[in-house]
Amino acid sequence: RMFDDPHRRLAEPLVTYLASVKEQEVFVVIGEVEPEHLWQRLLQNQRGAALDRALRRRSRAVVCRLRFRV
Repeated sequence: RMFDDPHRRLAEPLVTYLASVKEQEVFVVIGEVEPEHLWQRLLQNQRGAALDRALRRRSRAVVCRLRFRV
């Protein structure tokens, strides 16, 4: 499902959508790229971590962060 937000937010529309889902169990998988070197990790954005925190605090969803090493 596509979420369109004029302010380019990701957590708010997703939390709103998950509140409307009727299923008892909802799973959210967040795919993340994990660079090989530490200095490269510092350059990556922290959107996955922020989304994880928002979903765990404000929804009943089970959140899994799936990291891919590059």
